Amino acid sequence: MDKNWTTWNTQAMQALDRGDIEQAERAFRQACGSGDPRADSNLGWFYFLMGGSVRDSEAEARYWIQKALQRSRHPLILQNIARLRFENGDFAGALAALQEAHQASQSPVLLYNLGVCHFGLGDKAAAAACFREADAANAADLLCAQCGAVHPRLAYAFCVQGEERAAALRRYAPERNDMELWDYVLLCVQCEAYAMAAPVLPELVSQWALTDQTLAMTALCLQHVPAEKERVLRCFSDELSEERDRLLHLLGDADECARLAASQPFFPPPATHEGYFMSEEEFHF
Repeated sequence: MDKNWTTWNTQAMQALDRGDIEQAERAFRQACGSGDPRADSNLGWFYFLMGGSVRDSEAEARYWIQKALQRSRHPLILQNIARLRFENGDFAGALAALQEAHQASQSPVLLYNLGVCHFGLGDKAAAAACFREADAANAADLLCAQCGAVHPRLAYAFCVQGEERAAALRRYAPERNDMELWDYVLLCVQCEAYAMAAPVLPELVSQWALTDQTLAMTALCLQHVPAEKERVLRCFSDELSEERDRLLHLLGDADECARLAASQPFFPPPATHEGYFMSEEEFHF
């Protein structure tokens, strides 16, 4: 097998790093001439990341990653095909690929994504087990900072009910990051832990889109912690007078407030990162 694929692959990655998408595509395609499944997988993952900005990215991604999978069942290739299936709503197909990959790899990213697939299929118990295992691997920094996921403790909390969910919220709260603020408030509302959410409401209304659900969650908390009302209202500028009036309306309509606060359920985002590009060191033939 042609070992020169690595030269083209290196050039492609360097071009991608400097934002030269056309050169990256050319180099990735040159690498595929070697017949190496790593090259095929990398070209497919490149098209996936382009998200429609290059050629017919979705079709190209599916073609090249499927081609790589026909030549190798490497865990990273299986994870790539799983992500494509996930994006198309095929949670069962994604789960099957990840379960096969899991036989060879105990990656916390893989474990987390297994949880996402189980969650999508409605199997909250299986999802909870995966998120708990990912959390035990101390992978929160990797998952949140590099992979676009949420803290596995947060995902776990949405898989369980009652006192177990309340306990999960308490374990998660000290680890919360700014990107998870909206989900944190939603979790507090679902646990009726309004006092835990109240201190961060000014941050929520100042930094997040003031959708009906955001305003309803805020109003629901303020109904139970009225001492925070004035501090929250001061966050609304004159340009946000309509949103402020909407919040005041919801404060007086408990039924509508409760309905809107539950209108968009939580769904854990899948984890991904540039490590899904394969290098010469990933495996040998």
